Amino acid sequence: MSIPEVLEMIRGRTAARHQAKEAFVRPTDLQSIMLAQAARLAKSAPHGTTIVAIEYNDGIVMAADRLATQYHGDVFSRTEIKLQDINKNAVLGICGSLAFAQHVIEDLQNDCDVISAKIKRPVSIQGKSNRLKKIIAENIFDLPWYQLMGVSFGAILGGYDRHDGKIILSFDTDGGVYPHEKFATDGSGYSQARDYIHDRFQYDLSLEEATGIAIGAIRQAGKFVTSVSHPLDPPPTVKVIHQDGILDVSEESILQWILETEEEEEQHLFGKQNPEEGRNSEEGGGDGTPA
Repeated sequence: MSIPEVLEMIRGRTAARHQAKEAFVRPTDLQSIMLAQAARLAKSAPHGTTIVAIEYNDGIVMAADRLATQYHGDVFSRTEIKLQDINKNAVLGICGSLAFAQHVIEDLQNDCDVISAKIKRPVSIQGKSNRLKKIIAENIFDLPWYQLMGVSFGAILGGYDRHDGKIILSFDTDGGVYPHEKFATDGSGYSQARDYIHDRFQYDLSLEEATGIAIGAIRQAGKFVTSVSHPLDPPPTVKVIHQDGILDVSEESILQWILETEEEEEQHLFGKQNPEEGRNSEEGGGDGTPA
């Protein structure tokens, strides 16, 4: 075989190898690029949840906003209920993927109802925690695209156990469990809500005080995280868990608290921006005359 023929054969084999490599590599590269873009989109898109749980002297107050968004950030609901009763002694708050959360809630409610019917009492909070861990682990493998796209899931379980009293636990996407002594926050506005509660929390809070702090934390998150719904559109969901069961706080009570707080903060802000006017108002009439 002549040298030109050898060179031609080598070029042919090299070209064939490149074609074969492209046939296998290009789809993989394309898939990787699509997954990376999807992950960036999911992480950068606004999500719409803040949930909080706060201990008070006789139980736990939980609150959550009601906004739901799609992966690209469009709002498709402002009336979602993100706090679900589990038996008569616990409430589960969810954030992240709505579809994944629905799987988890339905499985946990069904399991606890079946067990409760057998033992003739609500499942303990520790029992609920153990079952919730397993449910999250089981479901996450059924929904791999959520992981690939960077969509997360979080939950807070607040309950009152007849043996252990008040319990607050948070859960991550992998089923990790984290106990909290005083309060817990999760969702898009968790940091704003956490800071708000941290500045105001104290031991032996009354029910009214804890409820006000919980509502205020959701409201604070709504101001700073644009993807979280404003608490007046509609007001957040608030539930109270204590030794006698679960109490739903009425929308009227929540709205009244928000409106009164808004008025107080507006007056405080006006006083900061207009110190002379604020001083006159404190001393007497708005025109500076004694009261």
